[in-house]
Amino acid sequence: MKRHKDQVACQYFELGTPHIGEGARMRKNLKEARQRAGLTQKAVAEYLKVSERHYKFMESGQTTGNVELWDRLEDLFNVHQRVLRENRPDKEGNQ
Repeated sequence: MKRHKDQVACQYFELGTPHIGEGARMRKNLKEARQRAGLTQKAVAEYLKVSERHYKFMESGQTTGNVELWDRLEDLFNVHQRVLRENRPDKEGNQ
């Protein structure tokens, strides 16, 4: 049985694939944590030992960064990286 490409596309989206903008929550969490800590993007980049541009790309969602960077961000902001990287809206009681 041949499938029409539109049928395949519909099934693809029905499976709950990420949509554009889903990383917006993560970007917001990361930026808010940095601001609560009273740090600039440059200061965070220096702490992480990456370029300011690289950190800006992380905060804007253009790159995700590696595990070691997220471990260091968790230590710096004293916020679990699961919270920093959360992509879905807050659930009731989720901090």
